[in-house]
Amino acid sequence: MAGIAGSSSNPRSIKTPFLPIRRVSLRMVIGSLLLGVAMVCPSFLVYALFPIPAQHKSYALETVSFPLAAFFLHVFPGPLVEELVYRGLFLQIARRYMPTGIAIGLVSIVFALTHTPRGPANVLNAFLMSLIISWIFVRSGSLISGYVFHATLNYAALFVISPMFNLMDKLMAVTPGSRIPVGDILPTWWIGISLAMGVGAMILLKREFVRRKAGLGSAGSSADKE
Repeated sequence: MAGIAGSSSNPRSIKTPFLPIRRVSLRMVIGSLLLGVAMVCPSFLVYALFPIPAQHKSYALETVSFPLAAFFLHVFPGPLVEELVYRGLFLQIARRYMPTGIAIGLVSIVFALTHTPRGPANVLNAFLMSLIISWIFVRSGSLISGYVFHATLNYAALFVISPMFNLMDKLMAVTPGSRIPVGDILPTWWIGISLAMGVGAMILLKREFVRRKAGLGSAGSSADKE
């Protein structure tokens, strides 16, 4: 994620605004949406790295039994509140006192630790996704793109990909403390589609970030010119 850290000679003096909700282009929204769908695949594959804890099966059962509550918590307004707090406030405060890359790492660790009750796979996923969201947020200068990615990832994982491949049933069928085989999570063809979608989304987003930076010119703030 080259380009996250600011190029300023004094990266600790960035006067980052709180809760920056600037307009973003439709292509940036589409790129964030596609990347959110694409990242469901690696996030599910992470579960093959760790034994499935008993509490995760309870979480899966709650999601299936109470879909409206799951939507409320994990699509809207749950991710919106998390973006406002972790990226809109915590990350912006941290960037005022330390280089952006370090600030992103620290905030992502804190964000990941809040997912500890759901098991190590969720902690690792939360850390990795926080890095991506923070990259999108810093480069776009707006919370909108990061929220679109975050909400799309959660929605696709819970209400699209999981039902499509019966992932909740597979997770609940695994004995607590054992691992779910990689081949039982997602088919190879979907992994390939996700990879292509992710690459395309990254290319689209990076082009939009370049266009946005070039369009700002001398009118952009120091935070936007990173």
